Amino acid sequence: MAESSDIEQRISKSSTSRLRSTLVRSGVDEQKVTQMDRAELKDMAAQVETAKRHLEVAQQAELPDHDDVFEKGSTRPPKSSSSSVSNSQEFEMRKLELEMEMRKLELEAQTRDKDRDFEREREARQADIRRL
Repeated sequence: MAESSDIEQRISKSSTSRLRSTLVRSGVDEQKVTQMDRAELKDMAAQVETAKRHLEVAQQAELPDHDDVFEKGSTRPPKSSSSSVSNSQEFEMRKLELEMEMRKLELEAQTRDKDRDFEREREARQADIRRL
């Protein structure tokens, strides 16, 4: 929880241009980033930073040694090494969870983009109606 507030605090201190450049470097579409307001930039930057932290934790997770998992000359784990297999399975599950979380964040960003585009289009139509 303190890590989350640390991320939020650092992001809120960042300038808008720094947030934009950080998001673009992280792989977010530059055109989408330029259309975001500051609140959206901060939200997206927090999501990206959180996902990066989760990925770092997953990458640092200790994997079992090859010798502990596989019998010599075999490509299958020995039946007696259930703890080694469970560590490997836990790592794979965590990796899949992080991939799913990243995909969820991407989908949420796409949804926000579509909602924002829809809202802008609606406002433009309303402005056109007012001009008539």
